[in-house]
Amino acid sequence: MVGYSALMRHSEYHFWAETIEKTELSFLPKKNFFECIENNPLFSVSLMKLFACQFDAVMDKMVDILSDQVRKRTAKTLLWLMETHGLDEDLKTIKITLSRNDLAHLVATNTETLVRTLTELSKDRVIELNRKKIAIMNLEELNRIAHFYR
Repeated sequence: MVGYSALMRHSEYHFWAETIEKTELSFLPKKNFFECIENNPLFSVSLMKLFACQFDAVMDKMVDILSDQVRKRTAKTLLWLMETHGLDEDLKTIKITLSRNDLAHLVATNTETLVRTLTELSKDRVIELNRKKIAIMNLEELNRIAHFYR
């Protein structure tokens, strides 16, 4: 759900989003949205739970950005992409094609730092790079970096 916070504050939404895979979007007019909230307590409670979960996720991401090194954030992001999108038939290559710029945004770093980090991980034989595709060559080490690296 995009733009709900601005909707609830009756303000403009100043951000944008771009899909990285085929996506179907739906639009719910503001009037209908508020009618649903007013007339359906279960919907309102579910919406509050969603807001709380999203708030927690944003706070967790901020803590990661502030405290984790780029290598650790990159490893976490690669594991998340693997879990979210799965692997190709070779059971190593992440089943999504991302530009280095898009991946840098997910990791919360600049493109140059991401490329350096990916190159280091490749030299360490943790991953293998093939254009915009990334194969996980040593899942155990990637997990170690994601969860224990300082």
